[in-house]
Amino acid sequence: ISSAISFRLPENLQPGTKYIKIIASEIQTNRDAIGAAPSVVAEIKIRVPYPGKYVVVKSEVINKEAINENPYEDVRIETSAFNYGNTLVENAEAKLSILDLAILDVYVDTNEKNTVQNTMRNIISFVSSRTSIPGNSERKLNSVWTGYKEPGKYLLNTSLLYDGEIAREEKFITIGTPFIAL
Repeated sequence: ISSAISFRLPENLQPGTKYIKIIASEIQTNRDAIGAAPSVVAEIKIRVPYPGKYVVVKSEVINKEAINENPYEDVRIETSAFNYGNTLVENAEAKLSILDLAILDVYVDTNEKNTVQNTMRNIISFVSSRTSIPGNSERKLNSVWTGYKEPGKYLLNTSLLYDGEIAREEKFITIGTPFIAL
């Protein structure tokens, strides 16, 4: 059994992601009995483009299993840049920084007295190649962290610079399996 469904969206739909649920259910013909009827629910996601450029960035470690086994394994990071706008992004590049969560004390000399500020240590930074991103589409940019990595939790900062604008994401990533030797 197959069915075709068509629907018309309003002309003045606001930009962003919209969801439509379609429910197909068998209709009971015998109203005198109680029973169960099969039904299917499908969700349709519609992205209404933003005017101009509207970029969202997301980075993921794509080889988690391999680096959990071997701390020398390269960490492969894929950065997805989504242009939800309707205008071409002509020049985009991702800058990624991985920061150690071990907090360092940094002494700052002020006019009144020395103070201590907590900061995170930058482990490594990457810059991707440049690309363009057509309206309502996605580009993937890849980066690789090579060499030995201490097992633990790190902060991954992603900044996507595009045509004079910046999209950012911060997330925690786990490298390897932390352990304590007793």
